Amino acid sequence: NIKSIGTQIYSNHLKISELEQAAQKAEAEQIAFKEKFNQKYQAIKEQIGEADDDKYELEKQLHSAIPITSLIREFYADPEDHSEELKKLIDTLHDALKDKDDNVSKFILRFSKGYLYLKSTFSQITDNEKDNLDKIHNSLTILLSYIANTHIAERRPLLDIIAKMCSAKFSEYDFISPEQTLQLDPEIHNAGGKGSVNIKEGVTFAVVRRKSRKAVIHADVIV
Repeated sequence: NIKSIGTQIYSNHLKISELEQAAQKAEAEQIAFKEKFNQKYQAIKEQIGEADDDKYELEKQLHSAIPITSLIREFYADPEDHSEELKKLIDTLHDALKDKDDNVSKFILRFSKGYLYLKSTFSQITDNEKDNLDKIHNSLTILLSYIANTHIAERRPLLDIIAKMCSAKFSEYDFISPEQTLQLDPEIHNAGGKGSVNIKEGVTFAVVRRKSRKAVIHADVIV
């Protein structure tokens, strides 16, 4: 019995030794894997850093090759319009370009398309204020349709400026941006949608009489 017990103890000792060796081997493999993983991770980080540097350099080259701010000034400049509102419009568009928002370039492109349509309408103004009112209001609706679902921080200020530019063409009427306020104003708004008073975006501009401030055309908005 003593011999059998001794044999069993020796066998257990061998098994424990084998388990310890297996554990040491597994630990060594785990350490090697971690080192390999860290090396690959570091290499990927360096590649990402290099890619970011390349992107930054390419953007610098693009802006140098195509000065967007100059293009905006060239596009919006009008030798016959020296108004403060046009200057504010150009400055606000320049401010928008400083943002890192991906929507900026898309918004400016669409807004410029709508502004070009509006400017064309300005050139067709006659002595009939009622006809002019309809033409300009329709052009503003088209402008808003171009920038639908495209939002940047400067959107509301730009629409306010556009409203003032249009108002300057009339002696009896003022245009009001549908996004001048963040919430519905029953004096000037019609709401498309239910359950909210917060304005998401405008669909049409409002028009009020300059003296009485009574709405002639209510602004359609989405809430």
